[in-house]
Amino acid sequence: MTGMAGTSMQTRGGAAAAGRLAADLDDLDAVVRAEAIAIGIIATPSSGAQDVTDRLVAAGVRSILSFAPSIVTVPEGVVLRKVDRKSTRLNSSHSSVSRMPSS
Repeated sequence: MTGMAGTSMQTRGGAAAAGRLAADLDDLDAVVRAEAIAIGIIATPSSGAQDVTDRLVAAGVRSILSFAPSIVTVPEGVVLRKVDRKSTRLNSSHSSVSRMPSS
């Protein structure tokens, strides 16, 4: 992962994508402080997930939602929610089916 998306902060090397500024990951600490970010979202390959998690925690993020396909660890005091994309799809499909009116 080389950048962050969703910040409105002007940063060095930032580029707009889909109307959002993508900032360089090296600016993570500054962006977290300037934007008062409390929740981080991880959507990286397994190989980068723990590094990004560690960077978010070091920057002061205390709640993390992980879509990464690997297990990451966080220190006490940091909330981590792991999203299993396969289970989420199945649950979403089941919810949609169960709400369909019967004929």
